[in-house]
Amino acid sequence: ENWMARSLMCCFLHVLNVSLESGAHISSEVRLRMLFPRGSSVASRLLSAGGLAEWQLASISELEQISTLEFDGSRYSNVQICIGVKRRYGYYIKKITITVFLIVAMSWSCNFISPSEIGDRIAISTTLGLTAVAFNFVVSDALPRIPYMTLMDYYLTFCFVAICVSVIENV
Repeated sequence: ENWMARSLMCCFLHVLNVSLESGAHISSEVRLRMLFPRGSSVASRLLSAGGLAEWQLASISELEQISTLEFDGSRYSNVQICIGVKRRYGYYIKKITITVFLIVAMSWSCNFISPSEIGDRIAISTTLGLTAVAFNFVVSDALPRIPYMTLMDYYLTFCFVAICVSVIENV
């Protein structure tokens, strides 16, 4: 799996797997079953609870089964629910990418200030560099903590490098 696929998956599509099993009881003692008809109960309860503000429900599958333990042959009841959700990324576009783009654009505005006004150029570019660092701290709480780089991480890194180039150019 390449980095682009992982980045897109992290940003847009997630699969949440929930598995419930009767570990202490065999299937003849306890049988787990979905209470409502298939396909409607979990979805309607998730949506009615209002807990998906940042996510859009993509798919739900429910599976009731009897599984067998390999080491002793005992059978137990198992219910698996797979919930596919898509991230609503409009918030990230409006609040993060546009804001960072504007900070980068403002850092380029130093090129329109007279080269003789070195103090103003350095003050503006340094202030915007510090603004980008502070904004990065704020944004890090809104983004998922994962061990690999996403498209948003690459975008933020590129923008920070562009601001650093502007600062170096003005010094």
